[in-house]
Amino acid sequence: MRKWYVVIVFVLLAGVLPAHRVAHASPDCRPRPEICVHPHFRAFWQENGGLDQFGNSITDLYARTIDNKTFYVQEFERARLEFMPTVDAPHNIVLGRVGAEWLDYRISELTPLTDGDGQFVPGTGMCAVVEPNTPAVCGPFLTYHQTHGAELDGLPFANRNERLRLFGLPLTPAMRWTNGSQSMVVQIFERARFEYNPADNSVRMGAVHVENTLRGVPKPIGASPTVNYLTDTGVTVLPTATSDVFRKAMPYAGFWQSQANGIKFASTAFRYHDSFYSIPAPEGKKWVTFTVLVQNNRAGGDAAAYIDRTYIAVIDLDGNRHTVATPVRYLDMPIVPSTINPGSQMVGQMLVLIPKNTGVAQVEFQIANMDQYVSRFYHVMEIRVEPITY
Repeated sequence: MRKWYVVIVFVLLAGVLPAHRVAHASPDCRPRPEICVHPHFRAFWQENGGLDQFGNSITDLYARTIDNKTFYVQEFERARLEFMPTVDAPHNIVLGRVGAEWLDYRISELTPLTDGDGQFVPGTGMCAVVEPNTPAVCGPFLTYHQTHGAELDGLPFANRNERLRLFGLPLTPAMRWTNGSQSMVVQIFERARFEYNPADNSVRMGAVHVENTLRGVPKPIGASPTVNYLTDTGVTVLPTATSDVFRKAMPYAGFWQSQANGIKFASTAFRYHDSFYSIPAPEGKKWVTFTVLVQNNRAGGDAAAYIDRTYIAVIDLDGNRHTVATPVRYLDMPIVPSTINPGSQMVGQMLVLIPKNTGVAQVEFQIANMDQYVSRFYHVMEIRVEPITY
């Protein structure tokens, strides 16, 4: 039995308990937490760290259906686990992205480390870039990361896939998190928040899922018939008669690009699909796929930029706003959370659903600057103009 500790999370945006999501009321959960873990997850919970890593369960098992596929969910203080009944073990337990959701709403509470935090600062401590184009992991965080993983192969060493399954990609470097009167060194991963305890030089996992739930994570903004999200970008757009052609098909050749705050944005390869990987679009909808480039052209000492696919949205020709669609995992090269240092770039694909009778008008980007104040800016790239061709 593997005794390494793990943290596994799955994010479903919810600020309150919906009707199908029932919180525990049994007094037996605290003294004997394992009896409140559903049999779908009990072995996984026990073999991969139990209470220390997942915390107590905070809901019973409940079912969800997305894209006509039903799966089963149980929530924990530090984790959200999903059981896929049609998938073979060990991949039938899906691990989600609570850390990324926490970062999206708490990023302003993080500040860069100082020279006094030397073991976590690249160039002074033991560091490694564990995945390409991601922040380095240093000191005790690196030791913890290298020795932990969600079991896949039965071997006694955590491999890359097991570490990715457990933690996901690192989204920030080690930073200082100030929460009220408490201040600590943390590092945010897609599926976890590493916390450093200087008293015994140890690493623990933060209770990100229960924090997200108690905070009431807002639902993403969707298309609204009463709000027009089209933005005046200050450029001359195509005549309506021409841009309305975009309702049927986007130009086959060319790309659109713009720049703001030292960041270059580009989009290309817009395609409409009635069915995506055998998943039919809902009635009255169509899939849109496209490729995105985000390039950091800032000077070497300037701020890195953080972006995730949830930071990108499409505004259609009728002024409605649409965010990333659920089956994005089926893309050949989906956008992954990326910290883009000066001189580097991120390329990936997006998938959204829009009404069948409309087309793409604009692409909206949100960028988090990894500067002292972790500031943000929004940028809207106009698509209702002629694409750039060579």
